Amino acid sequence: MMKRYFFWAFLSVFLLVFIATLFYFTGFLQKNGIDSRDVEYWNYSDGEISGTGEIYLEGNNGTCWLLIHSYVATPLEMRELAFEVHGEFGDSVKVMRLVGHGGVPSDLEDVSFGDLYADVEKEFVFLEESCEEVNVVGSSMGGTLAVYLAENEDLKNLYLVNAYLSIVYEWYYVFYPGFYIEYLGPGLHYSKKGQIARISDPLGRAEHVAYLNMPYYTLKTTEDILAGVRDDAGLVTENVLAQHSVNDPVANVGSVEDFVGAVSSENKEMVLFEDSHHVLLMDYDADFVIENILEFEGKFRLG
Repeated sequence: MMKRYFFWAFLSVFLLVFIATLFYFTGFLQKNGIDSRDVEYWNYSDGEISGTGEIYLEGNNGTCWLLIHSYVATPLEMRELAFEVHGEFGDSVKVMRLVGHGGVPSDLEDVSFGDLYADVEKEFVFLEESCEEVNVVGSSMGGTLAVYLAENEDLKNLYLVNAYLSIVYEWYYVFYPGFYIEYLGPGLHYSKKGQIARISDPLGRAEHVAYLNMPYYTLKTTEDILAGVRDDAGLVTENVLAQHSVNDPVANVGSVEDFVGAVSSENKEMVLFEDSHHVLLMDYDADFVIENILEFEGKFRLG
């Protein structure tokens, strides 16, 4: 009798702690609160987080650039890179703002990976109509989109920055993170991020703009296509420069190394960093990342 009592007491405490954890870290039973933290935190103008619009730097139309920011972030993540590229080569540079970004997290509740890709493809086609060649740079999920684009379109050079080709797994997760996204995500709705992003540099973290609540729906639809994206690496023939943090707690560095090894590109490089985390362009190694892109690009200029 006593053993049964302790068993049910333990189970009850465990369930209470589990539910409290879900409530504290996710949108469990709080679907309607998805926008509350961001609305209170950011300054808004006409329904958008101030200063998060797309960036376009007009230059010559020999080589143009399409820069794709990471999930729940904004074009500000790639602002420094855009100006450095424009200043170095005089190229036209477009930092697009992905659909559902720069407003409130609920704008992403029904946005699939396919919707994001259609947005990227539209921007690419627009640049392709007026430019001789188009380089594409993608950060995190922007890297996923850039790879998918390279597998379906003809780019000049492909630049990946902590590309999200598979999620990091730690033993204490118990299940693969994709399991949680696939089966628990619809009930949890979103995660409440503990910080703006995984950035080691406090200055970069203070300047970064990204949603504080991260919807799961887009992640679920992305998880569904990642295996195919990795399997089709051989379709990529463009010059590839991939840069990644070995301590990235989100995007698996091993998957990117495997991808670079599998592409059909004649020119491909992989550069690793030890002092930064997931958002490389806002972290300690940002200057080196940008310098490497400029140097790599300089090897393959027209004329």
